Amino acid sequence: PHPVCRLDQLVGCQSRHSSHQFLSVRHVLPYGSGRPDHFVIAVHGNTFPAIADFDLPVPGYSLAAHLAATGLGVCLFDQRGYGNSYKPRGTDWMALSDWRITDLETIYHHVKVEYRPRHISLIGLSTGCNTIARFLERTDCEIRRLIFMGPCYLCNDFNSRTWRKIN
Repeated sequence: PHPVCRLDQLVGCQSRHSSHQFLSVRHVLPYGSGRPDHFVIAVHGNTFPAIADFDLPVPGYSLAAHLAATGLGVCLFDQRGYGNSYKPRGTDWMALSDWRITDLETIYHHVKVEYRPRHISLIGLSTGCNTIARFLERTDCEIRRLIFMGPCYLCNDFNSRTWRKIN
């Protein structure tokens, strides 16, 4: 495998409550190859933050490193409430769901401006697939490929009853 480079940064995210909110972002890039022509944005699910899902620091268990070693640029980010990203307080499920779409819009535009790739693909894991689907409904963008890994269907009777009990 080819060596890869990891760049961690904070990217500001939109909020009506505060201007001091940031998303934790990691770029995994092919080492020494300049700007990748094709970027993949990885969207995690509800259980773990992005690094645990896509860049596990165990040899052979990083999807991001594998993709970067083939020449792709990879951007993974912790959605609001996860990992090193901003942790909102007192939110309900629908607000959190809308923020996830806004966060993906922020990262999509960040990658477009920062790296100017010709192509962007999206990979979603579990509820990350739902975030991507809602993002594509709401946003006018050009996506090369979509990959849904273990898509989670949230609008079923079991989840609806569970959310009513919690809220």
